[in-house]
Amino acid sequence: MPITVLGRLKMKILISHTKSDRPFAKRLSHALVDVGHDVISLNFREKSAGTSVLSFLEDLIAEAEVYVVIWSDISASSSFADREMLAIKMLVDTDASRYLIPVVLDDAKPPAEFSNHLVIRAKSDEKDLSVVLASISRRRCCTNRGLSVVPLSPDGPILRPQ
Repeated sequence: MPITVLGRLKMKILISHTKSDRPFAKRLSHALVDVGHDVISLNFREKSAGTSVLSFLEDLIAEAEVYVVIWSDISASSSFADREMLAIKMLVDTDASRYLIPVVLDDAKPPAEFSNHLVIRAKSDEKDLSVVLASISRRRCCTNRGLSVVPLSPDGPILRPQ
């Protein structure tokens, strides 16, 4: 039986981000914990020297149910962020019980891999994370109230607060 908090499904959430996007990811992580979700963190301090970063990351990806991928201009230029996003995307595409919520920061161009997903546009300095939280809580980006779908091609649809 799934664990619930205040009548809502408690989910294990992995936030994928680059070092430069850590402030936004930390605010989001705290907000998710505040509403009762488990946030899986990529904490290398818990591991000893010589630990395979990719193995550690694969274990965390396998543990999560929801993946919030924060994408920025820095992510777009990082081969590690790209590999992480692709690993998450492959798992989500093959397991219907898991889902991906792409959050694209500032004016970054969403990768082609997000073209089949509704994307949330956010500002990296944004304090109000209600759009992201609503998307996670409802488990379906496309049915949230207060969101509008702005079709882009070839980048796919983008969600914006109304």
